[in-house]
Amino acid sequence: MPTEVHKLAHTFAVANDVPACKSWAEKEMAATPVNIQAGFQASGIYPFNEEVFDDSDFAPSYVIARCLPDPSC
Repeated sequence: MPTEVHKLAHTFAVANDVPACKSWAEKEMAATPVNIQAGFQASGIYPFNEEVFDDSDFAPSYVIARCLPDPSC
């Protein structure tokens, strides 16, 4: 499995002309504890914030929120 992932990543990098060492270095610089904690904080996961989203954030899902038809009819 790791070999397949490595081959896929290499194929993607070659096809998109991404220097492997540059993309790896950028990823290493981005994955800092501060950035990781900021991601959890922005999403309201930690510290827990139940008010991070309001009702308007869920409005698109109301389009398909309807009762299922009664199968006994």
